[in-house]
Amino acid sequence: DWDADVQVALGVLFNISAEYEKAVDCFKAALSKRPDDYILWNRLGATQAHVGSNKEATAAYFRALELHPSFIRARYNMSLASTNMGQHREAAENCLIALSLQQRDMDAVDNKGKAANMDAAHMMPAGGMSATIWNALQLSMYMLGEPKLAEACERQDLDAFRTKFAF
Repeated sequence: DWDADVQVALGVLFNISAEYEKAVDCFKAALSKRPDDYILWNRLGATQAHVGSNKEATAAYFRALELHPSFIRARYNMSLASTNMGQHREAAENCLIALSLQQRDMDAVDNKGKAANMDAAHMMPAGGMSATIWNALQLSMYMLGEPKLAEACERQDLDAFRTKFAF
């Protein structure tokens, strides 16, 4: 009987060495034993995205989000895959959801400065919302012909988006 952790480790190593097809095989094997591992689903999606399989990557991110709806990294990765497929509205919506999750987590920070229920996988920068996600959102706004909303990204103004997007 083989160990799923070994398959994950091999998948990471193959990913580092840019042997993405082998990495995909390893991650899929590990998922056959750990189908509810949302981080592993995200790794599979990210690896599939590296080879341009954005539809397959989106399906993997979607599964990660089914298992853990507040997983910001998968939400951001879903945005990137949507952008790569020319689905700029979907990309923007995923960025907005990720940013609103980060805002919620910032609001949950206690007086000692430690966030409740946070880990590295949530992609929460120390100073607040992720500039990387804001930049991706700004690109989506330009692609959608929304220069005023692109400017709102500079101010990190989530409320400016609420009239055109539900998140």
